[in-house]
Amino acid sequence: MEIKTASENYTYEIVTNNVATVGANANIDSQGLASINFNVRNTTAFFGDKSSREAMHTLLDTIIDKAEANFNALPTE
Repeated sequence: MEIKTASENYTYEIVTNNVATVGANANIDSQGLASINFNVRNTTAFFGDKSSREAMHTLLDTIIDKAEANFNALPTE
């Protein structure tokens, strides 16, 4: 019997000046497929502060990098 990780779930929160501006959930499976959901939680803080937007782009890159690492770890034929 073998136990394998089928997918990994991540929950993120971007906080700026002690205010949660964006929440994100990501599910990344062992083949590199990713499902990402972003939720703007405080529009005034999010749109008023460019650092939240930049953090969101950085977070997206982080999630994509993890998905790519899973894909690259697949056995080749």
